[in-house]
Amino acid sequence: MTGLPGLFPHVDKVAHLGLYALLTGLLAWGIVRGFPGRNLRWVLGLSVGLSALYGVSDELHQAFVAARQSDVLDWVADAAGSLLAAVLLWWRPDWVRPTGRP
Repeated sequence: MTGLPGLFPHVDKVAHLGLYALLTGLLAWGIVRGFPGRNLRWVLGLSVGLSALYGVSDELHQAFVAARQSDVLDWVADAAGSLLAAVLLWWRPDWVRPTGRP
């Protein structure tokens, strides 16, 4: 990411981590509602996979944009954020599952 103020070293990686954690959480929330009855492992695996795949596509896209640069470490931060969200949602499945459902 460019244009972020240098509050601390690698602030862009922290932004990638947080945004992809949010993306994964929202995907999990939507998948639970779109495919009711699926187990949490399947939901989280699909959410992490889709988020990580989107991260790869975003970094590939940036390689062809003049004002941007592609960085594999950005994708690592994306994937780490996705995994962090999956761990949090495994620990607190009530954040994505509607109440009253198994």
